[in-house]
Amino acid sequence: MTMARKALLIFLLIFAAPLSAAPQDEVTVQAALSSESITEEDVVQLVVSIAAPGNIGEVDVQLPLLRDFDKIGEQSSSQLSQFNLEIRTVLRYTYNLRPKRQGTFTIPPFTVRVGGKSYTTEPLRVTVTPGGSGDEIILRQRTDKNEAFVGEQLLLTTELLFQVNVLSYDIIEEPAPEGFVVERDESLKQVVLEEIEFRGQPYYRAVLGRQILFPLSPGSKRIRPPQFQIEYRGRGFGLQSKLARRTANTLEIEVKPLPEAGKPAGYNGAVGDYRLSWSISDTAGRVNEPLTLSVELTGNGDIARTPDLSPPLPAEFELINSRSEQSARLRDGAWGGRKRWEFIFIPNRAGDITLGPLEYPFFDPATGQYKLAAGEPIQLLIEPPAPASRAESAAALPAEAESSEWDIRYIKTPSAPLGREGTPFFHSPFFWAAMLIPVLANILIFAGTRLLRRGRGRGGDLRRRKALNIAVKRLARAPGGKSASSEISAALIDYFADKLNLERGGLSMVEVRNTLVRRDLHQHPLVDEISAVFEACDAARYAPGGESRAAWSDLAERAAKALSQLDELI
Repeated sequence: MTMARKALLIFLLIFAAPLSAAPQDEVTVQAALSSESITEEDVVQLVVSIAAPGNIGEVDVQLPLLRDFDKIGEQSSSQLSQFNLEIRTVLRYTYNLRPKRQGTFTIPPFTVRVGGKSYTTEPLRVTVTPGGSGDEIILRQRTDKNEAFVGEQLLLTTELLFQVNVLSYDIIEEPAPEGFVVERDESLKQVVLEEIEFRGQPYYRAVLGRQILFPLSPGSKRIRPPQFQIEYRGRGFGLQSKLARRTANTLEIEVKPLPEAGKPAGYNGAVGDYRLSWSISDTAGRVNEPLTLSVELTGNGDIARTPDLSPPLPAEFELINSRSEQSARLRDGAWGGRKRWEFIFIPNRAGDITLGPLEYPFFDPATGQYKLAAGEPIQLLIEPPAPASRAESAAALPAEAESSEWDIRYIKTPSAPLGREGTPFFHSPFFWAAMLIPVLANILIFAGTRLLRRGRGRGGDLRRRKALNIAVKRLARAPGGKSASSEISAALIDYFADKLNLERGGLSMVEVRNTLVRRDLHQHPLVDEISAVFEACDAARYAPGGESRAAWSDLAERAAKALSQLDELI
């Protein structure tokens, strides 16, 4: 027997029997688990697949009672496949299961009704092992200090350490720290990765969130841990994505009371490091004329909740209005900003008057001492009221003091008989023409704007319609060798940029998945398939060897097929 005949016989034994064993005119129902062994911190996916020719009728998946798992989410998807000129529909129902404890558990057979007919699945077994502290994915929280004074800043950071390919993450539970004033660092817009060494092993670190805490009372405080769900893919080529649940560590913080020794008179509870400045709108004023006093407090601390201050005004001055504003943010690891007060007052006596000095006591936790933020005294020159004018004096006189010649005013009678002067202007056609000109102009501007927007929108619609054809043609022309990886990646990136109206620069599958969340496609198997193609291209870019031309052709064909099916769903 020749080598060619042997190869043909092996092919028929391996592939022909399975294909003939599954007639394409029957409905097939299968249930499978994403993994047979997980840790107690992971999430296992139960996937129910239903395949049938043509259109599948009503489907009812009757899951059994899962005593050992919590169902934390479910998704469904559908796709079409063609075999021997016959179209088959494949439905997939995915259930995310979180284990309640360790051990080996069996998911019993359950019934799936398809088009009025019942099908029974096989039993499934999964082993749940303890979660290891040296896992490939670690969620932790940490603070910049373990003890602090009441009102002193603590920086709480939540970060993810991982050695695998993390695709996305979602917050399951994020308890609010109790006994603290909490501010969030809103400047953390994008997750930044850095390489670190942790427990003697290399990890990637991503900061997921940063909070600024100010303790409200002394004593031992406990910061409860957050929980995250992470979607990841392990090391290797073409692996399916998995879900893991991680709980961070609990933190204990010791909060010390403020010392009584050295506390100045008038201390109102401000904690931080502050500076004070003040000014007045005019150092030369007049009696009964308003002046504005501005006071500004700057520095680091919980400045938004620092107690208000009272300006040192003499008793003869009348305070008629006041207002305050503040702004704060995290800068170089310290929370701070400024708080500004404005006081409007009226001086009621003339003379040289001294305001101040202005003092604001606070506790500095860095030195453990009380300090004063002070402003230098302000000298005012208040002049007497301005003399009243003759008109104002006349207005102030009583009515009986006015001259009687103004009591009666006569109306001058006309010297000629009254008559019609002519047609009023608003009855003329010129008046109505002038009134219609603005209306017509607004109509023309509105129509022009609509046409301009429609022209721009047509350009975007044209790119979206042609995105698939352009990508498929580029994938079909992908060359062999390492240059194929760049061409395949570029074709996929350009497709998603045109189809989803995204920026091409720095576009990744993480951003594509985040965009597809709104369409409930971020966990679709087709998206996983395209992600696997991306990873293969990235691996080839840095690998020492190269794949064959046939391998790259198969990879490009996989990408084109996945894009064609995904394009119908977007």
